[in-house]
Amino acid sequence: MPNIRYANMCHWKAVPYREIPNFREFYYEDKTNTAYYSDWDKILKYQSALGFDGIEIAPWDLADILPLFGSPENFAAFAKDRGVEVIGMFHGAHASHAADHFDEAVKSGREAVDTIVKFGGTYMNTCPTQNYFGSGPLTREEVQQCAKVMNEIGLYATDHGVKIGLHNEFFCAINLPNHRELIESTDPKLVHYCIDTAQISIMGEDLLSFYDTYHDRISTFHLTQLEQCFWKRHFCSMTCTHRRECYHYIFGFG
Repeated sequence: MPNIRYANMCHWKAVPYREIPNFREFYYEDKTNTAYYSDWDKILKYQSALGFDGIEIAPWDLADILPLFGSPENFAAFAKDRGVEVIGMFHGAHASHAADHFDEAVKSGREAVDTIVKFGGTYMNTCPTQNYFGSGPLTREEVQQCAKVMNEIGLYATDHGVKIGLHNEFFCAINLPNHRELIESTDPKLVHYCIDTAQISIMGEDLLSFYDTYHDRISTFHLTQLEQCFWKRHFCSMTCTHRRECYHYIFGFG
């Protein structure tokens, strides 16, 4: 299907090298397999070899990328030479439910959009606020405040050629009781949706019903596989206390 393009979001966390010029020397001196995933040269080539057209980075990747490459533009050119592009970046709209945090939340979102544009990306999947613990359950006024922030960021993003997609985590304050309310409270021309197949399912949404309802707003998917927990009869996630013993696979840790 030519209208579907695949990218990988892997949350690389720490990639210390731009390129390892002498792989053999590094490998035999280090005596581990870390050389295979320690430089962006190989990591990006892996993505291309696996059939991905691009990668989606995260804000914490910037601490490695920018010192190694100097600028988003340099990294984008480096990735393009290896057959992939940066399609976008994840963003967390921290405390967007708090009215006294409005200006800061919008400013942070706009800065993230500017960063994405520098990488040549066109998508910003956005968690609408912070974790449920310590802030939930949200009042209706707080949900509406989240929507207000999303609309503001969405307007700025749209004006700069970027689509923002709501990406809800099952452990966040926007949760099953207010998930659809938030979506309905945002402008569909400005705020889109990223379906994460794991997060939606763990949250308690019927995935197929949700897609049928909101398919016109979908900008991206995070195709995340869940396996039933070996120890408990529930679907587990990266927060599962039994994760080391589980048959658990999550593509991209999205």
